Amino acid sequence: MALTHCIAQASDGAGFTLPEWWPLAAMGVVIVLGVIAALIHRSGAIAAAKIQAAAKGGDSKTPSEPVAKNTVEQSGQINSIISPHINPTITMNQGLDAEGVGRVLDETLRKHLGPQRLAETQAEYEKTKREAEEAATLIERQKREIGELREQLAASQTEAPDAAPEARAAVRLYNAGADAHKAGRLAEAIGLYSAAIFLDPNPAPAYANRGVALTSLARYKEALTDVNRALAIREKALGPDHPSVATSLNNLAALYKTQGQYAQAEPLYKRSLAIKEKALGPDHPSVATSLNNLAVLYKTQGQYAQAEPLYKRALAIMEEALGPDHPSVATSLNNLALLYQAQGQYAQAEPLYKRSLAIMEKALGPDHPSVATSLENMAKLYRTMDRAKDAEPLQERAKRIRALKR
Repeated sequence: MALTHCIAQASDGAGFTLPEWWPLAAMGVVIVLGVIAALIHRSGAIAAAKIQAAAKGGDSKTPSEPVAKNTVEQSGQINSIISPHINPTITMNQGLDAEGVGRVLDETLRKHLGPQRLAETQAEYEKTKREAEEAATLIERQKREIGELREQLAASQTEAPDAAPEARAAVRLYNAGADAHKAGRLAEAIGLYSAAIFLDPNPAPAYANRGVALTSLARYKEALTDVNRALAIREKALGPDHPSVATSLNNLAALYKTQGQYAQAEPLYKRSLAIKEKALGPDHPSVATSLNNLAVLYKTQGQYAQAEPLYKRALAIMEEALGPDHPSVATSLNNLALLYQAQGQYAQAEPLYKRSLAIMEKALGPDHPSVATSLENMAKLYRTMDRAKDAEPLQERAKRIRALKR
């Protein structure tokens, strides 16, 4: 107050003389104001850094896990929208704490992205995070399995130095891959098959199975390479008429069929069938499998007249070779029923479905997934026949079986 009064008196021109301590007081005020301005500027810079970090993912630390490309692009998009609209000085003058800054950030995101786009961005982030965690888990599991195999390999070298430890390790890897494949863990199976290929002096089986797994993941180009490699190795090592060559031909045909390339698939299925008939005899179960595969190809193309005799012959072989109550017989019955259903011959299809279901329940148990498949097929038939009341309990039972933890 004294300083303000002195300045006002001096401006009146009354000849008032400033006291001797005035320069020191003025210098002190200037210093204090400078310090306050510096603190405001520094605080604003800190707030801006926090906001930029939040826009990049909420953490300024370098992530320890890889981030998917599309996630990086999303983060860049958010950052480019936020940066021109955040004023650190205004934010500090408004007295916002960390929670307030977060609220401003959230409001800015919602304003520029909209609720739907923001939700999609958040969902993509969560999905990428889950995939990264699953990949990390898979890598750790494979590391443990490889470590165990190394220990077993070292032990086998000590116990039997004249044996082929790499071949034994390859067999273990192949079997582990087959188990993962059967359980539906396709990525894990592919990794184990790849390790087996690296060690195995005869990698044809691992190439063949990796090709099947890749086909299931719709990685057709890679699958085609693997299946052709397996075929070439087997033809060279075993000759063109070996049953293993027939298996590779069947796999190649199935790959073409999956892609709708029916003209390429048909001659391969036929050659596979001919090899099996010659090598194993016309009534071998493996011949029945080839007959079924060729019949499915014809049915897919609507060539029902060509498919029916093949299905019937496959069923007769299975019944004779395995007995009337074998699950493979149930599968053949189901396939023939599907053919009749596709042609609208519902009266012929129904008893086949019923017998197939009865065999599956007896052989596999009432809660087996194959039983659920039979129930679903029958329910679909009844719906087609406008018998919704008959279909509903079958569908409900199938749902209960599918929901069981295994």
